[in-house]
Amino acid sequence: MHVGIVREINAGLQVHFDDAVREYAGRLLDSEVVAQLAFNIYIRVPPAGGETVLWRRRWQPDDEPLRVPGGYGFQEAVAADTQSLTLRPTLGEGFLFDPRHYHTVRPASDGRRISIGCFVGLTDDGRLALWS
Repeated sequence: MHVGIVREINAGLQVHFDDAVREYAGRLLDSEVVAQLAFNIYIRVPPAGGETVLWRRRWQPDDEPLRVPGGYGFQEAVAADTQSLTLRPTLGEGFLFDPRHYHTVRPASDGRRISIGCFVGLTDDGRLALWS
């Protein structure tokens, strides 16, 4: 594990969530993660597209039938009728959010979408942990 990852997401991403507690068995970083945030800063943005959509909904066991076969994500219907926020990336802007909520990245219509990101977690022993 390391801190900070550069990602170029031009074709978009499937609807998904990132939850260290669900994704990693045991104690991540020798501690239990009790709270988690994601941070992205945009270093290149397309003239159109590339929006991040975040839904106010976390994974539930009944969501599994909507998992994309052979993929890591879910059909967008998993968050239908749920409050959402759409953020258009702006060069140099940072976005801090709870990645345990479903989210996606829309395809860039033209140009490149490049961000630097990491996860920030609060552990059960009161430490802040960073990882990518």
